Amino acid sequence: MEQQEATRPHVYSFSGRIHPERYGWGIGEPYEVIIYHHDGASSQLRTTMVASQVNVTVHTNSAEPVLDMKNRVTRLVRNLADAIGHVTGASLDVEIISCIAPDGSTHVFNTGFDGLIKHEVGSEESQRIFNVLIAQATRSQFVRMALSDLRSAIREPLDTCVNCYRAVESIRQEYLEANPDKGTARKNYWNRLRDAVGVDEAELRWLEDRATPRRHGNPIDVTHAERERALQLAWRVVEEHCLNYAESTESGENVVSEADE
Repeated sequence: MEQQEATRPHVYSFSGRIHPERYGWGIGEPYEVIIYHHDGASSQLRTTMVASQVNVTVHTNSAEPVLDMKNRVTRLVRNLADAIGHVTGASLDVEIISCIAPDGSTHVFNTGFDGLIKHEVGSEESQRIFNVLIAQATRSQFVRMALSDLRSAIREPLDTCVNCYRAVESIRQEYLEANPDKGTARKNYWNRLRDAVGVDEAELRWLEDRATPRRHGNPIDVTHAERERALQLAWRVVEEHCLNYAESTESGENVVSEADE
């Protein structure tokens, strides 16, 4: 331990839970692993999981922000939870709740993602957007899928970009016409989407580039700043599409079509 602390002097202490918590998930012995970062730094993580309570102690020589280290810890704990879920036939979720940083400061993490909220929750505008999203999700299976992907994008750090891009692709389905979705017609559909929601092609290309490796089964490390950029872009596409569509339709009965699902 003395050598470890000398080479990795910064210590983070994370705590969290495995859901559903009521079943008391756990592992027999603490799990220790050394992770080598892309920038040459390294971290030693020691994880205990008892009665669905998770504690992770990180010794590191990295100076990355707390939220980036949280993403790293979340990925590790998810690996353990997914392995438990596999052998028990269960779907488990991970929530990292708090952290004591190397400087002694305490961080309690929100389940929301900072930087996405444009309007104060409960305000007239936020209520309008909420009502529009419900109405459009009821109308369209593509909006429902996009909202589901955005939820997953927040919960899964490793999959943020791929889920954000998939949400955008779901909304693009709203702009398809009778022509086959390929060649010139496909390009035109993307143009229609970008014009409707007011996003640049370069931004969507960036998101596609960050999503493609993971879509094809390859790992990709995503920083907190990249996650925020991807989420803000996908949030804008979904929200602007729903707001635009709502302005061109009349309200009526709430009818959900599942014929194509």
